[in-house]
Amino acid sequence: GTVKDTVEVMAFGGQTDGSMAFGGLLDTVRLYDRLLTEEELTAGADHESAYAKAEGNDIGKAFKTDFGFGDGTTVNMWFNAEGMAESFGILIAKGTKATNRHFEIYTERGMLSFYAPAANNGNALSLGIDLSGYVGGWHMLTVIHNEGKLEVYIDGVHLKSIAAQFELPAGTDAYYYGRLVEGGFDFLGKITEGELLDEVLTPEAIKARYGSHLVIPEPEGGIKITTPLITLLPGESAELGIVAYGNTALKLTAVGDAATVKDGRVTAEKVGETLIYALSEDGRYIGGAVVLVVESIPEDTTEPDTDAPDEPVDTKEPATEPDGTVGGDPAPDTKAPDGDDTEGESEKPKKGCKSSVGVSVTLLLTLCGCWLALSKKQKH
Repeated sequence: GTVKDTVEVMAFGGQTDGSMAFGGLLDTVRLYDRLLTEEELTAGADHESAYAKAEGNDIGKAFKTDFGFGDGTTVNMWFNAEGMAESFGILIAKGTKATNRHFEIYTERGMLSFYAPAANNGNALSLGIDLSGYVGGWHMLTVIHNEGKLEVYIDGVHLKSIAAQFELPAGTDAYYYGRLVEGGFDFLGKITEGELLDEVLTPEAIKARYGSHLVIPEPEGGIKITTPLITLLPGESAELGIVAYGNTALKLTAVGDAATVKDGRVTAEKVGETLIYALSEDGRYIGGAVVLVVESIPEDTTEPDTDAPDEPVDTKEPATEPDGTVGGDPAPDTKAPDGDDTEGESEKPKKGCKSSVGVSVTLLLTLCGCWLALSKKQKH
């Protein structure tokens, strides 16, 4: 068969086995089985994507630390790059280059790198990630020194593991974000919320740090279902309970002849069931409700006894008598009237009642079928 006739695992942002992860966000992925028009290709996104947000800028501020980036430690920071320096751009530097306690994480023509005079025989070490792809917006950089390796994460995603065995001399020095201690090689942008940690952050902790800064905008439109099941008598009408908000435009369709829909109201025509489903014009949203038309709706004549005093509840299990009585009281007759052997009395449908499990499952399956069928006809 053809590719479209097969079912395979699909992954966005990495291989299906989780390797080669993309260092960023992917949003609003759509697959089409047709060619897009020129207007569709140039229209752009119709909603705001999720993004990370941080505040402040610590570039140029002097700090002091005895942090030596030894084995079992973590450097974490947020950066917002306006561009990449043509030569070198410092993300963090501790101590001057004249000391063996010096280390720096920097970019060289966009490539993320690490350098310390007392590490890697005094040679710079490329971390194999091009930060040019992260220009614009806030991103979180995490570099972990653990078990002879530098583990690099961006935006909570593990990207590289580079062999790097070193132990820098202990000592307290000044350190800066965004420039060398002695000045120069300024980072183009902002850096904030830097952390020098004497621990190895777990992947879960790294993702949590990133997720705490993630902003997910509210959708600009959608479908709201207020009444998934409407029960009516023939000739009655009611509000549909499916409304669009934002910039969403709907098309309503009735499946079944028990009820009709017009101008947001349903009218019961005859006993039976009708599914009313709503599909947005762009194909992004779908919703539905079931209209149940019955011959009669029994009145609920049961009145609560509000005068009865509250009595303590005996949680002990009462004794059962041989004749079927419990605690001396006759056992209730659960046989339904008119020869119906169903135990207990079934709840009768009422106007505006919530859907039952059976109706909910039927509605869900029907909506899925409608959507699959319509998706081949929709432009999206």
